[in-house]
Amino acid sequence: LVGEYAATKKINLFLEASGWMAPKSKFSGGGKIPYTDYFRAEVIPGVQYKATKNMTLEFCLKVPVKKDTDFDFNIAPEIGAVFSF
Repeated sequence: LVGEYAATKKINLFLEASGWMAPKSKFSGGGKIPYTDYFRAEVIPGVQYKATKNMTLEFCLKVPVKKDTDFDFNIAPEIGAVFSF
């Protein structure tokens, strides 16, 4: 149902995030390449959800920026995610 909801208990989710990242290597030509990342998240009680259509919940998650020696992920601190149940 379309409307806003709040979590009543903690929910553990396994998420997949896709996007683009810019390689740090000077040999990359400065282009961006696609990536897919997997991470777990907890939905905390009181977080607001918005159902965009029947049985689909949409919300924002706080995701830390990942850094390593090969790539600069430069992920925005908030990623909107949609889940179907």
